[in-house]
Amino acid sequence: MILDQRAKMQRALVDPAPVLNSQQQSRYSRQIRIPEFGEVSQRRLVAAKVLVVGAGGLGSPVLQYLAAAGVGTIGIIDDDVVEISNLGRQVIHREDAIGVSKVFSAHHMVAALNPHVNVVDYPYRLTANNAEEIIREYDLVVDGADNFPTRYLVDDTCAHLDKPVVWGSILRFDGQMSVFWVGAPKYAQIPTFPAGGRGPRLRDVFPSPPPAGTVASCAEAGVLGALCGQVGSVMAMEAIKVITGMGQVSLGAITIIDALSGTLDHIAFCPSYIEPEFSENTAHYQETCALLLSEGTGEITAETLAAWMTQGRNLSIVDVREPDEVAKGVIPGAYTLPLTQLQLARSLEDLPSWIQHKTGPLVVNCRSGARSAKAIEILRSLGVTQLLNLSGGFLQWSATEKSA
Repeated sequence: MILDQRAKMQRALVDPAPVLNSQQQSRYSRQIRIPEFGEVSQRRLVAAKVLVVGAGGLGSPVLQYLAAAGVGTIGIIDDDVVEISNLGRQVIHREDAIGVSKVFSAHHMVAALNPHVNVVDYPYRLTANNAEEIIREYDLVVDGADNFPTRYLVDDTCAHLDKPVVWGSILRFDGQMSVFWVGAPKYAQIPTFPAGGRGPRLRDVFPSPPPAGTVASCAEAGVLGALCGQVGSVMAMEAIKVITGMGQVSLGAITIIDALSGTLDHIAFCPSYIEPEFSENTAHYQETCALLLSEGTGEITAETLAAWMTQGRNLSIVDVREPDEVAKGVIPGAYTLPLTQLQLARSLEDLPSWIQHKTGPLVVNCRSGARSAKAIEILRSLGVTQLLNLSGGFLQWSATEKSA
């Protein structure tokens, strides 16, 4: 049943900054003139600190609109680099930024849009080792991540620290958005959550990640670029409303956007998840979201792979780069099987014996992760199971090893 039972904000998240100067008055004059917003709300935005997880399709419009609105401090965390396939939807990046860290590219564009915003760079992956330290510095988190381990890590960490999360998801023509915040009852009245209890979180809607390989990514299923702008703009607006304490927000409700039919609905939900103890184990999220693999595939970070190798776990690694690339460096113990050679295989019997008879996960890597994703598709079609794509490829492995 579709119900509009969103929460009514009763109190602002952020205390206002001191009186605005003349330049701020002029820059933000159009929104200050709105009676329901006014100068006090603008001062709250100036004082606010927002962490944006992911500088991709959703992060792009979020970053631009929060910066333009005058949010005082914006943190950006993403371990990826700009690729040409990003440019159709990740509109904060330009073609001359291809190969550049998405964090640095986004920082450049935010600074050009509003030089008064303090931008904090985190050009690496959010992990269980750093999430609490990073997130505790911010008032609010916007989750535009593109993988399940990061999404559940954000949810668990923010629930532990009592930080609000503006969450969004997109695929093909469809988008979803909500606000998760265990401490929300102190700030808003949530119709579907009992008074005196906690507020909503991601695990109330999706208690655990889907089985690996059962949900297509945007790279596999596609996404319409304009939808990123549509959902990202709604996410930015929700963040502004939570910070300033105005209007209705999607606490206790999922906002469903169907771009093809042009409809927007709100589906209410109730608390249903019983919290376990907070986990600070880095491997927990990889194992939960990627390693419960009987037939599926998933991702693994360079940090987790290094830890597994140190622990002596039963796994195999295959590098699908070309010989001239492999000659410049390879992960210790990795087999080599160029993608061009793998593409000639027509059955499991055409593959090397170490793939046919492996008993643990097979980690596939290339330079940055694109070719290894193609290799995994081929291997899966030939009947190979327990496949993990090395996130960020050999580039990320090299960077992790250098920083160790």
